[in-house]
Amino acid sequence: MMNLATSKEGKVIFIDFGITMFTAIFAWYGHRQGSPCYTAITMILSNLKKVGLDKEDLVIIAVDSPSNWRKDVDVNYKANRKAGREKYDIDWNKQFEDFAGLLLNLKMYTPFHILKVNKMEADDIIAYGVRKFKDRECVIISSDSDYEQLAVFDNVKIFSPKSKRYKHINDPLAILAQKIHKETADNLVTEVVTEQDYQIRNMIVNLMELPEMVEEAVDEVLRFLPEKDWHYEKIFYMKSLSNRYYSIYEKDKVVDFNKKLKSKKPKMTTKKTTYCTFEHLPDETYPIKIEREGEVVCLKIKEAKILSDWVNEVIDKREKK
Repeated sequence: MMNLATSKEGKVIFIDFGITMFTAIFAWYGHRQGSPCYTAITMILSNLKKVGLDKEDLVIIAVDSPSNWRKDVDVNYKANRKAGREKYDIDWNKQFEDFAGLLLNLKMYTPFHILKVNKMEADDIIAYGVRKFKDRECVIISSDSDYEQLAVFDNVKIFSPKSKRYKHINDPLAILAQKIHKETADNLVTEVVTEQDYQIRNMIVNLMELPEMVEEAVDEVLRFLPEKDWHYEKIFYMKSLSNRYYSIYEKDKVVDFNKKLKSKKPKMTTKKTTYCTFEHLPDETYPIKIEREGEVVCLKIKEAKILSDWVNEVIDKREKK
């Protein structure tokens, strides 16, 4: 049996299932028609056609584990998510059960590989995966800005289901700097003051480098990914979606990587970000310019020094390679 994990042919396509699932649920919540699972399938098929699926490609649907190692590191991490969901009149247990059934169906009857690792997030599977498959083109299908850091790797492309375009990231390291400073989406809003604060926050938000125990756990499930076939007669919603399934490899909907969204605002030009000027720090803050938004994030002196040292270390590693 062929192991797709060791193949050098085709690209690797990663789908963040959590983003797909919640987008489908809230789309259904607005009009209460149809099924969220049906919507999720149409999204997956549509996005695969837009990135240009080939028969030799490896498709990995990454799924969050219910438990999460990041919450063990910082109890505030996503601590507000459950309360946020409970504001909606949705039977979440039923939704999660339905989507678990959908994942099982996809696992058994499609060539897609459904990967879930105990205490790991989809972010961990994808972040480690793009480095494991460093010799292959890797396409991440997700609108989550966390993955924008991974544009630092030359083999990575990020396709946003929201904009239906590829993201073009100018400065992945600046994105990481911003997330270390504050990451409101994940409830990481406490101030980073000490070196220990920095190390903890960096461990949680940095997808360029993961803790060793995380990489070992993810590597275990990525070592062997067998070649699989379609079993069309058993796939959910086959009767109504047969045309979409049968035409999945056609190239009539492929989005050009270089096609960008038309900007509604005048393009802002900024000077190249300079990280390593600790000796020139003004007073007690250090401005870091985030080029994609023209935003300035002010870090305390010690925090800026730690970040500067870390960025220098990353750059040195990349130059040595």
